[in-house]
Amino acid sequence: MASVELLRTAETGDLDQVKKLLASDPALLDQVQDKVSSLQNDTLTSQDGGTALHIAARASHLEVVKSLIAAGATIDQEDNV
Repeated sequence: MASVELLRTAETGDLDQVKKLLASDPALLDQVQDKVSSLQNDTLTSQDGGTALHIAARASHLEVVKSLIAAGATIDQEDNV
């Protein structure tokens, strides 16, 4: 599932893969993580309602954050944290 892959790559900071995924499906940008039970560091669960932008920001991946914002990510979308 591409939305799960975007969330995972946002957390790991794989900027090239984030760009590739967004190029293939821009609709992924603001999808929330509703089907992911945990990510790489087990820090986020499906209850968080975070987007790729939330995840990248929490993981301190500045270049991924910049890329997501440049691609049009909603910067004021709330999560459950």
